[in-house]
Amino acid sequence: MKHTTTFFGFIIFSVLTVFLAVGCASGHIDDYEVKPPQKIYDKVALVHINSREDIDGLDADVYDESFRKDFNNLDEAKYRKQLEKTFGRNMVPTQVVAAGSLFEINKDYDYETFTDKINASGAEALLVIKQTSWERRQEVSGIRGNVSTSYEPEARFHVYLIDLGSGENVWMATSAVSGDLYAGYETINNNLARKVVRKLRQRHYIAGKGLKKAMR
Repeated sequence: MKHTTTFFGFIIFSVLTVFLAVGCASGHIDDYEVKPPQKIYDKVALVHINSREDIDGLDADVYDESFRKDFNNLDEAKYRKQLEKTFGRNMVPTQVVAAGSLFEINKDYDYETFTDKINASGAEALLVIKQTSWERRQEVSGIRGNVSTSYEPEARFHVYLIDLGSGENVWMATSAVSGDLYAGYETINNNLARKVVRKLRQRHYIAGKGLKKAMR
C-alpha cells in the first residue's frame, strides 16, 4: 500500500511539474466597434508591426509610416511565425493568410506591391497586431536571507481590423497580457489570440459556432 501511495504521489507531482513548466498567462481586452459588420469575413490577412503610431485605416501614407520595413523584418521573423500559427489555429473556420507566406523577410515592398499581394491572396480584411510594449517584471519573494527573484513577461497590444475594400478600420482593441515566470511569447500570443478571436466572433466580424449560417 505504501508503494502504491508513493507511486501515485510521484505521478501527481510529475503532472503538476509539467503543467507549471508550460507556463500560463492572463490578461484583458477592451474592444471598440468602429463600423457595424456588413459581412462575415471568410479570409483575413494577418500582419504584425511595432509602430508607435495609431493605425487609422490603410493607405500609402500609413503603410510607409507604420508598416514598411517593419512587418517583415528579420529580427522578429521567428516571433511572427508563431503568432501567425497561433491566430490561424484559433480563427478556424476563418482562413488566415499569414504575411510570412506572401512576403520575403527583409525585402522592401512599396505600398502598391503590398496591397496587390494581399488582395491577390483573396483576403477580405487585414488584422493588424501592433505590439506596443514587451517587458519583464521583476518579482521578489521570500524572507530574510531566503529571497528569490524571477522575471515575468508583460506585453501590450493594439489590434485593428481593416476592411480591404474601403481601407477603413471597422474594429479596434487594446490588450494587456501577463505571464508567469515560465511563460514565453508562445503563451502570451496564445492568450492574445483567444481573446481577440472571441471578441471578433461576438461582434460578428468572423464566423464561429454556426454564426455564418445564421447570418446568411
